[in-house]
Amino acid sequence: MKLTVERILQKLGLTNADEVVEFKMSLNSVQDVESLAVCTHLETLDLSGNRFQVKRNIEGLFGAPKLVSLDLSAAPVCKIPQYRQYVIAHAAPTLRVLDKKPISDEERRAAEAMFPEAIAKRGLGASTSGPIAKKAIDDYDDIFGSPAKPAAPPSSSSSSVSNSGSSSSTRKSGASTKIETPAAGSTSKKLVNDLFDDESDPFFQSFSSPSIPIISSSVPKNSSLQRNSQTS
Repeated sequence: MKLTVERILQKLGLTNADEVVEFKMSLNSVQDVESLAVCTHLETLDLSGNRFQVKRNIEGLFGAPKLVSLDLSAAPVCKIPQYRQYVIAHAAPTLRVLDKKPISDEERRAAEAMFPEAIAKRGLGASTSGPIAKKAIDDYDDIFGSPAKPAAPPSSSSSSVSNSGSSSSTRKSGASTKIETPAAGSTSKKLVNDLFDDESDPFFQSFSSPSIPIISSSVPKNSSLQRNSQTS
């Protein structure tokens, strides 16, 4: 039998999942349980003596965000090696008692160090805001490193524009490179040297120094196009 939120509500005679604070269903044939994430006020859960066989059968219990006391004793899953550490690491950080035995801070830190992926599964959400959860996050970072932070967008103050041209300053890996856009009359060689700052390279020395051409939209008076239009 699979324990569902609907079945819990039927047993308790309730209509809303957030009204469930305590639920007991021991010594039954429960083999699996769906996610209890909607039971936002569930604090005490007794499912001892049921038929949970493997870890995945109890994963739905870990969704209860405010669970304080959980009893799964006498279920086959309890015989799996590191069962207790697994439950402590994956359940909500609010869990204080497992199988009638209190959970110490040291035991929690050891369990979450043993199963650091549990924090990632919780998504580092609001349920991990307590001091114990923060310590577990620190332990996780010590083992796997902190998540990489995205690069900050360029600041609007990093560029300026003037009438004589434009300039921008770009910072990368601690170095600053200034790229200038040439104003009218500057040479191609100057632009190349400003970008690469290597006049000794023969490739750059091969550049001549003509001014940057300016394309005019007007047609010269003596152009063949104008003469043709006049004769026609």
